[in-house]
Amino acid sequence: MSKNILITGSSGFVGSALYHYFENETMHHVFGTSRRSGSTTDEMGDITDPKFIRRLHAVLPHMDCVVHTAAMARTSDCEKNKERCRGINVDATVNLDNAFKSSKFIFFSTYAVYDGIHGDHTEGDCITVHDPANTYIATKITADQIMSTRRDGVVLRPSAMFGYDMEHKGNYFTQLLDKVQKGEVMKSPKDQFFNPVHVHYVCEIVGRIIDRDLRGVYNIGCPEAESKYGFNKEVMQKLDMPLSLLVGVEGDSDGIPRPDCQTIFSHKIQRDADYIIPSLDHMIDRLHKEYKRW
Repeated sequence: MSKNILITGSSGFVGSALYHYFENETMHHVFGTSRRSGSTTDEMGDITDPKFIRRLHAVLPHMDCVVHTAAMARTSDCEKNKERCRGINVDATVNLDNAFKSSKFIFFSTYAVYDGIHGDHTEGDCITVHDPANTYIATKITADQIMSTRRDGVVLRPSAMFGYDMEHKGNYFTQLLDKVQKGEVMKSPKDQFFNPVHVHYVCEIVGRIIDRDLRGVYNIGCPEAESKYGFNKEVMQKLDMPLSLLVGVEGDSDGIPRPDCQTIFSHKIQRDADYIIPSLDHMIDRLHKEYKRW
């Protein structure tokens, strides 16, 4: 049965991918809102403005599901403007939640809410409520805690998402590609581990969550744990990029602290959604095909 779906942050990397997925590969009706205009933005506005959220709800009173991807995610920007970061990542989330109480609400949190000490986190593990590593993580933890109490809500904790989309320079792969194209050296941590995931598979999982009316907290990541340096090296080798532009480092190259071991298990979503998350090699192969196509 087709549903009406609102996507926030619809002009961003994840939001636009979801918009195109629902528009092209499902029978659902999708509506996008963002601060920026574009083919995936149906209503332009600032979700930190309560008046805009009230107006949005007045225009769209019968949304079956809200998929909230809008966020301030670049860690350096979050450190420079902490109040703005909290306004987008926390206050806007609360205001949207209050406005769309009758809608299913899918909130994009992050794998970074876990402590990052031992790794291999499951959804039952405690999140880092004391002394989070940076402002971005602190705000996502606050919003995660709030949204986890919603009776019919879904909190997603995806690992770093990637894909080839040069309209959106903020995703993990396009930042690497931008440096390579400029001939700049990419400093990449050898001691920070994660489970990167291609955005296409995240879209398919969100579709299954809606269709099966799932609720609760779910990790999303590839099956293999990899260092950020190792991932970048695999991608660059696959895409025939010069490895001389990749340098492995210990710790944070930009001075902003991040947890070292943010690996997650994604068994729960695969079981509940009856979905097998592909291997990292498969995802990188898909990235390679996208790169060659464009």
